[in-house]
Amino acid sequence: MQRAAGVVMRLSGRAGEQIKPRRKVHNLIRNEDSAPRREYLLFLDECGGHAPLSEDERFPVFCLCGVVVDAERYTTFDRQWKSWKAEWLGSWRIRVHEPDVRRRSDRFHSNDPDRESEIIASVGKALDELDFVCISAVIDKRALSELHGDGAVDGFLPSSAYLMCLDFVIERFVHFLYYAGSDARGLVFAESRGAREDAEVHAEFIRLLLEGTQWQSDSWFRYQLRPYIEFLRKERNSSGLQVADLLSRPIAEKALQPSTSPERWEIVKHKFYDGCQARPASYGLKIYPAVDVSAILVEDPALKANEDVDTSPSTD
Repeated sequence: MQRAAGVVMRLSGRAGEQIKPRRKVHNLIRNEDSAPRREYLLFLDECGGHAPLSEDERFPVFCLCGVVVDAERYTTFDRQWKSWKAEWLGSWRIRVHEPDVRRRSDRFHSNDPDRESEIIASVGKALDELDFVCISAVIDKRALSELHGDGAVDGFLPSSAYLMCLDFVIERFVHFLYYAGSDARGLVFAESRGAREDAEVHAEFIRLLLEGTQWQSDSWFRYQLRPYIEFLRKERNSSGLQVADLLSRPIAEKALQPSTSPERWEIVKHKFYDGCQARPASYGLKIYPAVDVSAILVEDPALKANEDVDTSPSTD
């Protein structure tokens, strides 16, 4: 009786929460004769502050950018990026930081304006030639503060902007692994931001594996992902993290001011994952609180029409 009363109390507390059916992994038959599962790497880097909105904040958005690379092709990806750095920056060991590109500082500055323009143009060309897919999430902290002043959205999402974006990106990554990757597995890399911060991110990742989300079951996450995140310091000179760093800023700027065309935006907008349905606004870029992302990503009327077709996506 006491146990039943406790269950009733717990469920009563959740009575106001929205309940949705969660997508589960299809039953797949695999045995010792099955081919090894393909693997994809997801590199995560961020732009903007993930702390609650402050009164004088000039850049009130947070973006977590994910760059997805086929593990078998990562050596080529890495070689291409380092070759570009050797040619244009003087050494493959140079660690590229997005603020240096944006501010035209360090290796991206030249007293010769024409040379400086050539260097900046080479950045875009190098990114465009790399083989990867982008999955990103953006939090509009102004809109979030207006809707949820305390930062708590519901019982399914964490209150931290970083962790909220992590949930959005990982949900879409497992979709990519199964549908675009043909039942592949995923390994996640993130830039190390400190022992405590890394522990918080890893704890949320483990929670996804144990509890799932409103839209994806825990078994789906466990089946699709390796059970850990690898945190890399800048000293590791990770090509995947540097590319994610360069793309997170234009995505954040576009979400902040949709009418503008930030530097490198024309490159990244063609890299977003489309869910194998020509729907990048559903699967490649999540902006929360919700906005019409299709107006940002889709220009072809035929593709816009396809965006409106209900094909029961497994993400929110």
